Amino acid sequence: PQDVFYSLNSDVLSSLFALLTILFLSKIYFLEASISHYLLAGLFLSFAFLSKIANIPLVVTCALILLLYLKKLLSLREQTQNYYKIFYFVIASLLPVSLWIFYNWTVLGDLMGTSDKIHELGWTIKPSSEILNHPIFTWKGLSYFLSNVFKTFWRGELMWGMRRLASSNSDSFYVISSSLFILVSVFHSFVLRKEIDVKIRFIKLLSIIYIIL
Repeated sequence: PQDVFYSLNSDVLSSLFALLTILFLSKIYFLEASISHYLLAGLFLSFAFLSKIANIPLVVTCALILLLYLKKLLSLREQTQNYYKIFYFVIASLLPVSLWIFYNWTVLGDLMGTSDKIHELGWTIKPSSEILNHPIFTWKGLSYFLSNVFKTFWRGELMWGMRRLASSNSDSFYVISSSLFILVSVFHSFVLRKEIDVKIRFIKLLSIIYIIL
């Protein structure tokens, strides 16, 4: 069991808002949404970003959904009345974030409100020419990163008595099963796509893209 749900941190709300955003945008894509769905989808997206800036991949995923939605509307000329509804989504997603950025700028003098933290931790900006100079861009580094992501995703990162609350057998199970299930999902979505309901396949593809991002 993921121990993050038994502590106070931004990850708890982050996962909830991300799930709700994908749910409402899926309804929008299949033309089953009212204006309130657009507003809620935008608000949940902004809440997900505000609860954890690391949810930027969710923003990219939502942009992809909207592009596919616009492409779908172009092919359905009788659905042109839905174009203006996208405006509600954009406003609902940008307004809370804009207010937060404005507050940071006026009170802290920093758009993201992180300059003091960066200064205290002694972090420096890495030159763009050295961005690719990182172990994650090697097979050894990538495999180490992914294996630890699978472990901590399922069992968390809490420690007790300077020891991590973890089981080596459980960690091995998490890595093997997660890798296997993702591969099965990819195979099922692309190779056996004709046997899947279009809505289920859409959600599966979005989930795969979100995991990759």
